[in-house]
Amino acid sequence: MKKTLIAVAAASVLAASGIASAQTATLSGNYSFGYKHTKTSGFDAAKSPFLAGLLTAAPPAGPGMKNGKKAGFGTDDANIKFAVTEDLGGGLKVQAQVSAKGLARGTKSVEGEDAHVTLITGIGGFTFGSVEAPNTIISRGHAGAPVFAFDDGLALIGGQNVDLVRYTLPVGPVTIKAAYFDGLKLGEGTQGGGERQPGEGIGVDYTNGPIDATVDYTRYEKRNSGTKLDPVTNKEVPLYPNSTGGDKLKDRMRLAVSYDFGVAKIGAGIARYIGNTSKLPSPPADAENDGIARNEFTMGVSAPFGPVTVGANYVRTTDNGIVYPGLDAGPRGLLGKFSAKVTAFSLGASYALSKRTKVTTRFGTEKIANKRSDTQPSVKINTFDMLVHHSF
Repeated sequence: MKKTLIAVAAASVLAASGIASAQTATLSGNYSFGYKHTKTSGFDAAKSPFLAGLLTAAPPAGPGMKNGKKAGFGTDDANIKFAVTEDLGGGLKVQAQVSAKGLARGTKSVEGEDAHVTLITGIGGFTFGSVEAPNTIISRGHAGAPVFAFDDGLALIGGQNVDLVRYTLPVGPVTIKAAYFDGLKLGEGTQGGGERQPGEGIGVDYTNGPIDATVDYTRYEKRNSGTKLDPVTNKEVPLYPNSTGGDKLKDRMRLAVSYDFGVAKIGAGIARYIGNTSKLPSPPADAENDGIARNEFTMGVSAPFGPVTVGANYVRTTDNGIVYPGLDAGPRGLLGKFSAKVTAFSLGASYALSKRTKVTTRFGTEKIANKRSDTQPSVKINTFDMLVHHSF
């Protein structure tokens, strides 16, 4: 439940200036605390340095783990959001928000999240801001189940921080979307999170009764741009590190749909990322093909039983050379010899104590393997957690 705050000062100023408009502000947020246990096993850094790099790299490049167990209590989320809506009259509205995370006690720094402003007109909405663009196959593909999203860059690529200009046009049950985004870091405090390959995309959402579907296509630019000097490692790294070894993304297609039967909801989603290879040498002879591509598939199911909701999801991803943001995997030859195959599965249940408070428990497992090599056994990551979550 959001608490509505009347913007008295702003309204007074507007009234004094003679501008006919009404402004309201809302404050909302969420907090989660609980216990988490993770066990990682199976990888040998000497046999597969690339895979070891994935596992030990900090998020979003990897889970930031090594072989062994990690467990304890702690805060999972501590977020806050300020949002404002202003009615300009004549069918025009302005909506704006800023948000932050990492507000738990002892946190060394608070991080900015989405910050944007949207002008709503009779011909659609225009959004300008720095936001996290989500992987659209996750929410619908997992059917709202209380499970792990597996958006760690291994099983599924998670949300990407971008600076964007977006246009949306609702037409009945259909919403048309078009956007241009980049990560060029114009000014300080950008949510771009580093220089990232820019691009433009178009998509369509369809929501009608029990059906909720989306499809989008993104074309990436700067496919053959150069490198820059990393001040930490003193090595040349890609200017736009969506992938490594100088390789850039060419395009991306995603499709997801969910259907609510009442007694249960099911969903599925697929995503395909294509790399640009026009100025790269061919992969080594042992490569399965000359293409550089990543294919993601996920499906999920959820079912309510009074205050209890149970669910499960499954993820299968193959990756022939497109790796994860921020990870320097080494020379092109190493990329050609590595082809990731990731499978993941999780079960979860949540109990609603009220509309705003719930208890959730989840178990998940990820298995990561190099499918072009039998020298490295599959790496396995098992995770269990139990959280108390409150939103306001």
